[in-house]
Amino acid sequence: MMARYKNGAPAPVLLDIDTDQNSEYWPVEDIISRGYAAAAFYASEAQPDDRARFPGALGRLFSETGEQRPEDDWGALGMWAFAASRMVDVLRGHPRIDSGRISVAGHSRGGKAALWCAAQDERVRGVLVNNSGCTGAAVSRGKKGENLAFINAMFPHWFCPRYAEYAWKEEQLPLDQHMLLACVAPRLCYVTSGTQDAWSDPDAEWEGVKAASQAWNLFEPTDLPSCPPDAGRPLADHGIGYHRREGGHALTRWDWMRFLDFLDRHAE
Repeated sequence: MMARYKNGAPAPVLLDIDTDQNSEYWPVEDIISRGYAAAAFYASEAQPDDRARFPGALGRLFSETGEQRPEDDWGALGMWAFAASRMVDVLRGHPRIDSGRISVAGHSRGGKAALWCAAQDERVRGVLVNNSGCTGAAVSRGKKGENLAFINAMFPHWFCPRYAEYAWKEEQLPLDQHMLLACVAPRLCYVTSGTQDAWSDPDAEWEGVKAASQAWNLFEPTDLPSCPPDAGRPLADHGIGYHRREGGHALTRWDWMRFLDFLDRHAE
């Protein structure tokens, strides 16, 4: 964790769920210069992102062991979200951290885990997710690019085994991803998309935000436009926000600066 404290006041903090152990997209100095503390943990230290190494130590500690996993057994995404909450435990105990302003951020699979963490842990003030796609912010019904069949075939260790039963059967799902976003209301949620990230499907991510905004509307007027904003034009006036930027599946410095703008706008 790194921070620059001003006048001794506790600092708000951004906690990054790092799934690639690559800090190039994490502009620590920019975050600190804006008055935030920067914290991160490497998700694979909690559970390796490798189906051949599943379950790891955390899974063996809290799950049944054996060749056949229970149908509702948690997967790596749940374990990473659990680890993020344990990081929240640590941050809340730090005298220089503002315990009421802890935000969790993630890119791609890290974004999926960040959403699951924030949905379950009400101590998280805000969640900031980039290109989270399938099983993240993107609705599953009608989604293009990656779908439930693809994601369960490639990453079966991310989910409970029963999830695979809905491969090619998205219309039979008893819920959809906008309900996951809605679990964060009335706290802060900011979703971002890349215009060329067809696998994540920016239109499906926008549909998730638009549908979930009804939950925020219960607390304050939240009238998002019917169509997604143009690239480079963030929607940040409400508790749930969104932007698109030109480019593909990446988390850029520009995305991070918009994350900070969003949190600043809703600091009180």
